[in-house]
Amino acid sequence: MAGFSLLAGSGKAVQPGHRSKRGLELPLPLSDIRPRPGNFEHRSIVRPQILKDALTRITNSRKWQAGLVATVAVAVVATTAGYAAATTDVKLIVDGQTKTVHTFGDSVADVLAGQHIHLHKRDVVVPSLDSAVSDGSQISVRYSRPLTVNVDGVKKTYWTTATQVSTALDQLGLRYGNAALSTSRSASIDREGMALVISMPKTLKVKIGTTHTKKLKVAVPNARALFKKMHVKVGKNDIVKPGLDSTLKAGSRVVLIRVKKVQKHVAHERMAPPVTEQRDSTMYVGERKTIKQGTAGDRDVTYRITLRNGKVYKRTVLKQTVLKAPTNSVVKVGTKARPVAKNYATGDTVFDKIAQCESGGNWAANTGNGYYGGLQFNLGTWRAYGGTGRPDQHSREEQIAVAKRLVAASGGYGAWPHCGAGF
Repeated sequence: MAGFSLLAGSGKAVQPGHRSKRGLELPLPLSDIRPRPGNFEHRSIVRPQILKDALTRITNSRKWQAGLVATVAVAVVATTAGYAAATTDVKLIVDGQTKTVHTFGDSVADVLAGQHIHLHKRDVVVPSLDSAVSDGSQISVRYSRPLTVNVDGVKKTYWTTATQVSTALDQLGLRYGNAALSTSRSASIDREGMALVISMPKTLKVKIGTTHTKKLKVAVPNARALFKKMHVKVGKNDIVKPGLDSTLKAGSRVVLIRVKKVQKHVAHERMAPPVTEQRDSTMYVGERKTIKQGTAGDRDVTYRITLRNGKVYKRTVLKQTVLKAPTNSVVKVGTKARPVAKNYATGDTVFDKIAQCESGGNWAANTGNGYYGGLQFNLGTWRAYGGTGRPDQHSREEQIAVAKRLVAASGGYGAWPHCGAGF
């Protein structure tokens, strides 16, 4: 240290120039030390260095360290005691999970807020939110959650505080002892809820491929579950009616059609001659006449054949090589309307006599004047009394039945003022 030194073995500082009679430097008390700068030191450098060295000697003192530790310990104990005195220990049970929490709050609501528990209006809290708490108080929180129950296609949503499927069903009074559930009865229900599919035992009509239809009583929601229960494998091309995931009800019919697709090559297949049709108004509808006969062709062809239950359902040409092209046939097709056959069915009733007068007894009469059939109904009257289509398209008996309703409603045969007079 510049400006003074320590006496060897004494740990005491001495100033230069203060010597004993023997020429030794004598120690001085620290309080009397006046630091002096060296030949190359400024006073502003010497003073901080002295303070730093003094603090180092103090902090290295064991007595000082022990005192510091004791002071800190007392402070910690005092703080802990103060915290314990200010907080309340409460037992908190959330959906069956128990823990002890320390709270500064005075009410149940304060405790839950401190634990960041956010409630839904259907959640159950015991005791009530405004209840006071003290050491040893117990708070129970049961979250309410939605449970959507789908029973054979009929859906209904319930709210429950149960955390397990079986408990929820018991709580809601839902009894499905022999039913099949989409999940285990011991499955947990989280706060977001659950969609539960319940299938009651039901009788189904099942036909697989070419086998005979049989009746089965099973508890399944759809055909997918049915075939799984029956250990029946459904191929990727197979057809299921009414659909693998369609909801099944009592009496539903389930059909599995086995579909197979194959390729087949045919060499030198005959190609039928194409037909060109010519319309002919001199020939009646339904008449055809070939005026030029075409010739068949020849080809090599590859088909993709779709089989349903072993029978050909569809045949598609994948590729072909025409070896000989066919030539067209020409066919005339009639377009002329055929004459309507007359119907002179007769009897000895009043209506037969009126028909004889009105249409000559032709129950198929249609002259284009707006009146039809043996009794010459107009369409308005005919349809007003239960007739369909046109009267001339129906039998004698059907026309008389409509006429009887007309007579009963009008009280006589006035609808036929000339031919019905006198009856």
